[in-house]
Amino acid sequence: PHTKFLLSSACVAACAIFLLDLVIQLGVAMGVFYVVVVWLAYFTRVRRVIYGAAIACSLLTMAGWACSPEGGEFWHVLLNRMLALFVIWLAAVLLGRTRGLLDELEDRARKARGDAAALRARDEQIRSLLNSTAEGIYGLDLEGNCTFANAACAQLLGYDSPEEFLGLNIHELIHRTRENGDAYPIHECRIYQAFRDGTAAHVD
Repeated sequence: PHTKFLLSSACVAACAIFLLDLVIQLGVAMGVFYVVVVWLAYFTRVRRVIYGAAIACSLLTMAGWACSPEGGEFWHVLLNRMLALFVIWLAAVLLGRTRGLLDELEDRARKARGDAAALRARDEQIRSLLNSTAEGIYGLDLEGNCTFANAACAQLLGYDSPEEFLGLNIHELIHRTRENGDAYPIHECRIYQAFRDGTAAHVD
């Protein structure tokens, strides 16, 4: 409905300008006012409509030259018609490019929203998979801080939920002492060595 209203308005404006052009002598640059039609076409948000309006307005401009009452010097009349065509196509090109840039930005935003939704869905799937296993699983960043954990891990560590220890240093939380109670330096920790050196480690 919005597009139909704009197209109807553009057609009415074009007809009105053309009729005025027919009753006014050739010395007046009535064709310049066709830029209003191109401007209305811009709000349809379709580039081909903008350029289609420019083509139609160009044809009406030349038809008005042929059908309008005589008046003014030939070169003055020719200059006015060329000015009208220039203004029409300048508006069409600028508005068309603007519409193209806006369409590109909207496509990128739509793609970004789709990517974000896909990431959220994947995170939910991974979270469901982690929480469905009975083994305690957690992840660390390069500083040794917890970045994620499943419910079983929280239960094994005595927490109600993983959110309670996210961001905490896992070594200080569960590896700071050996079985005999002696201090366990972080640089001797096999887990720390694994993510520091990028090598695999397995401890029974």
